[in-house]
Amino acid sequence: MPDLKWRLSEVIISPTTHHEVKKMAIRPSDIRPLELASNSFVVVRESWVQILFAGGIFVLLSQLIVFFTKSSGIPAMVEMGNFAGSFTMLLATVAVSLVTCARVLGVQIPYLPSALINDRYFWKYVWAALVCGFLSVLAALACVLVASFVVPLSAGLDFYSVPFLFTAGFAAVASFVVYVRLFMVMPAVAVGEKVSLSASLRRTRGIGLKVALSVVIALGGFIVAEYLLKGAATYGGDPASSAIMSSLAVVLKLVRCAVEGALAGFIFVKVKENEPAQAEA
Repeated sequence: MPDLKWRLSEVIISPTTHHEVKKMAIRPSDIRPLELASNSFVVVRESWVQILFAGGIFVLLSQLIVFFTKSSGIPAMVEMGNFAGSFTMLLATVAVSLVTCARVLGVQIPYLPSALINDRYFWKYVWAALVCGFLSVLAALACVLVASFVVPLSAGLDFYSVPFLFTAGFAAVASFVVYVRLFMVMPAVAVGEKVSLSASLRRTRGIGLKVALSVVIALGGFIVAEYLLKGAATYGGDPASSAIMSSLAVVLKLVRCAVEGALAGFIFVKVKENEPAQAEA
């Protein structure tokens, strides 16, 4: 088993000039998807207590907000409760991602929500997640707009029609490409760097396919299982079974985000390890 106790201080980080940056490029062979995925699972397994506190309390708060606002019966309150609950759920996913990413990078952060919300790096991490998510959605919307000039979307209202499937696939691929190229934004913020899209694009140059493969291997199963559970909860007739399915989907979502944070941290370490070596070469 490889040593998982990474410390950012072990990675040589030195100021670089623009000329040196051009020469720095991690090789695709340095990214080993199966090994990265395996190591990420180990980190999540070893961090389950921190993940439980960091994400579980936010999830509980989210559910309480939705429950009490729905109980009021006031439409405006219900809408506000749904929004607040969704945002709190977002904080849960970001928190567990930060916990595992910081563990890989050797960054000390609190994992209790009461302490996290007072940590400015947590809110920078949240902002980075919102920016990356917005750009991924924006890429998907741009593809839908482009596809509307290629295929007759007016005839593609059926979910199983060729125009709809073509547009949805095109948008999904574009969104995933943006997601992969911005994969280094979050761990960079975790170690105190500013939110820099250009830095992430530079760091993932030449390794995008390997990063994408790592993401698919590490997260693909969770995503499929999560959507299957959501579908079962939506179309299930028994309210008790639907509630159980929804709860399992939330648990899988938290685990997936925790794996995602660890994976991003490991790839970031690989990139930082190779940058000085490439500069000296």
